[in-house]
Amino acid sequence: MVESFQLIAFSFRTRAERVVWCFGELGIPFDVLRFDMNDSTSPGYMALAKVNARIRVPALIHTLENNEQFVLTESMAILRYLASLPSRGKVHLIPENAQEAARVDERIHIGLSQMDAHLWLMFERRSLRRATIPEQMDSHSAAEVSQCVHKNVSKWLKESEFIAGNSFTLADILFTHLLDWTRGMAVAELEPHVMDYLKRMEQRPAYPPLWKAGFQ
Repeated sequence: MVESFQLIAFSFRTRAERVVWCFGELGIPFDVLRFDMNDSTSPGYMALAKVNARIRVPALIHTLENNEQFVLTESMAILRYLASLPSRGKVHLIPENAQEAARVDERIHIGLSQMDAHLWLMFERRSLRRATIPEQMDSHSAAEVSQCVHKNVSKWLKESEFIAGNSFTLADILFTHLLDWTRGMAVAELEPHVMDYLKRMEQRPAYPPLWKAGFQ
């Protein structure tokens, strides 16, 4: 049996588009099954429920040549898995050099802890109307994101062409999403060279179509 990849995702723009982008950069064929988060009768929901009781998206189902299925959730875990597969060819979204790979991991961890978590909290309060999240937490999160953008991201992009050096990596997929999310929620004003970086990323052939219309 030929191996196959299926991505299960919501029908709107989410972190799943990070995986879509990664597939495109690696040139790995895949199918995507999208569903409405409120429709528990849809094929996408039912397919997800069979392999993931927590109903977490994105979810990757990698059917191996022996017909076994490997199921993985969490967007960055999926990206690292895909980038580590032998089928990635000559594209190295994780550098082969140990120090360069470690730098990519460092930047990813900074993005997840100092931006992603805070942006999600703000999105929950502002867009999903979660009244249990106090305004002080929203303000704190906005300050954390703004500080990371101006203290870290701005500096990195002044020093190199990409987030973690002079080549496109998984860190660029993550930070393009985070910066676009930051811009969309008007959390921080992006400096001209950061905006230029975003424009360059948006011009890449594998850039997710759903993100071209704006985040969330």
